[in-house]
Amino acid sequence: MSEQHVKRDVVALSGDQVSAEIDGEVVIMNVASGRYISIGGPGVLLFEMLSKGPCRFDELCAGALQKYDVDEARCATEVRSFIQRLCDEGVAEVRAAA
Repeated sequence: MSEQHVKRDVVALSGDQVSAEIDGEVVIMNVASGRYISIGGPGVLLFEMLSKGPCRFDELCAGALQKYDVDEARCATEVRSFIQRLCDEGVAEVRAAA
């Protein structure tokens, strides 16, 4: 998959999840499986962005870069890892850009 393609991919939260913010962290439960995860730090910002609606990968990176002092390459790696974790838990999905 090309880097450009990844930047345009769209990430969306699954309809099979519910979430709540508790003490500065977000707890997300996959309703279908009953499993839950807790996210903190920059993940909270990314989740808040996704909770407003689907976001392109590059939009998520831009939001993190605006708030945190991190270089672009590291940011992209961390955002990819975060998205993969959400997908692995079944609470988000990635769609290729048209």
